[in-house]
Amino acid sequence: MPLVIMLHGCQQTAVDIAVGSRMNRLAARQGFVVAYPQQMPRVESTRCWRWFEPVAGKGLAEADAVADLARSLVRRYRLDAGRVYVAGLSAGAGMAALAALRHPGLFAAVAMHSGAVIAAARDTMSGVRTMRHGSEVDPVSLLASVSAFDASVSAFDASVSAFDGSPSGVPAIIVHGSRDRVVSARNAVQLAQQFCAVNGVAAARDTVLAKGTHREYERRDFRGDGRSVVRLCLVKELGHAWSGGDERVKFHSAKGPAASLLIWRFFEMHRRAPA
Repeated sequence: MPLVIMLHGCQQTAVDIAVGSRMNRLAARQGFVVAYPQQMPRVESTRCWRWFEPVAGKGLAEADAVADLARSLVRRYRLDAGRVYVAGLSAGAGMAALAALRHPGLFAAVAMHSGAVIAAARDTMSGVRTMRHGSEVDPVSLLASVSAFDASVSAFDASVSAFDGSPSGVPAIIVHGSRDRVVSARNAVQLAQQFCAVNGVAAARDTVLAKGTHREYERRDFRGDGRSVVRLCLVKELGHAWSGGDERVKFHSAKGPAASLLIWRFFEMHRRAPA
């Protein structure tokens, strides 16, 4: 069976995102396994994954721990090593991106919901600034700095260090609310630019789905080899919340398409040949 690692946002628990996203129900229907790591309050008081501190012992260590968990679960439960995926909401999206870029030989695709552009932040204050405004410089240029954060660059799969659009890139789906007042939607556009560079794709096809309803969203597909390699979904009426989720759970909204299903359908298109 495939494996999906789901990473919660700040002020959330693993249970919150499991219930709010309804990912377990989808997994039962579609036949995949979901795992929900949880950040510890003693590490970060609001349970934020430290995407904004991409250094050894902090954000990069957490990204590596996520990858280690995935490998352990694949071995223990004899899961499909070619269909391992990582997804996250908000801070979890940032951590999902770091994990995928550090371990492109492990993750077949990544999903980022309401997340910030990668590598624009180096501490808490710059993290808040990035959330509000995105990157002030070319977001693609930031990718080169990922490999220079610290000496742990050797932990990167060799194929990712140059971010040259090689076949070892990481397919990505980005979901974001157009009315997000916590993480500006500019971040979603910049994330798409970054992952287009990582995957070596550029041409886009735009589609508006569920037009005129509370589920309306714009989908932009960047294609390669006849399939979507990077997909950007901007949800018209959505704020900072999981689209099409259980709105009784904080940071989840009934508005918009079911993000869990959007993400899984994208994941289904991508698999890796296990090393």
